[in-house]
Amino acid sequence: MSSMSPISESIKLTIPAFLYVVQNYLLFFALSNLSVPTYQVTAQGKILTTAVFSRILLKKQISTMQYLSLLLLAGGVALVNLSEYRTSTITITNTTTAAINTHEQNQILGLLAVGVTCVTSAICGVYFELLIKTTTQISVHKRNFQLAFWSFLLTTGTIFYNDMDAVMDKGLFQGFDGAVIVVIVCQALGGLLVSLMLKYADAILKGFATSVAILVATAMSVILFDAKLSFLFFLGGGMVGSALKIYSSYPYQYKEGVGLGFGFGSPGKMGSNTRTGSSHCTFRKVKFGLILMALAFLCCSWY
Repeated sequence: MSSMSPISESIKLTIPAFLYVVQNYLLFFALSNLSVPTYQVTAQGKILTTAVFSRILLKKQISTMQYLSLLLLAGGVALVNLSEYRTSTITITNTTTAAINTHEQNQILGLLAVGVTCVTSAICGVYFELLIKTTTQISVHKRNFQLAFWSFLLTTGTIFYNDMDAVMDKGLFQGFDGAVIVVIVCQALGGLLVSLMLKYADAILKGFATSVAILVATAMSVILFDAKLSFLFFLGGGMVGSALKIYSSYPYQYKEGVGLGFGFGSPGKMGSNTRTGSSHCTFRKVKFGLILMALAFLCCSWY
């Protein structure tokens, strides 16, 4: 069987590149039409959509208990984010609050935008994982470059379409200072770590690792910025820890010729969990993923 050309392999990355661009614009639109608590809670739907698309695209077998753990994880992350929001609102002045209230919001369109971003986020992550694991002859670094190349072309086109006058007036790199460059570097490093996470673990475990990284970053803010932790943080942290334990302890148990729940039929090659040693393997991947995603999230949130 002849291998596919580099151009045809690169074109495969146009799908996630386009979806990432759309997702970024929809996130800004959702934030402008929803309150912060509403956005933080509804955005956790990407954890569940990732599991659904992992089942569809990767044929990953997921047990009922693992689905329940994902629900618990989404709720825990939402509580942690809400605890940060409630703490930060103490410093908001009345003038700022009045300015926010004067902005007309369309909650239905905001919720719709969040729903679409949950789907696009899941498709991008799972599809990229599929490419990495099915085309092992192409390294992760090449795949990252291909994704960055198409994303650059798409975003550059939107910049010149929407902000051509500003670019011609003040240049393409207006507003770039040292802090912005550091943020860009941190985001790039975070993206590299995410790709490694998808290669050596999977998109669902990335969600777990990201959740734990959020807990770590919030806890570090106590030391670095003298932040206060509320009861919601500890409740959400307990839910995240419980979800992690449940997911690793109750893997899908395949029985020959018997379909269970979403894991009907014979398990796919990539998504199958064998009975022997599956729990240990899953937990080991979780721990490795936690390290990678903790580094990624801390890089992206440092500034």
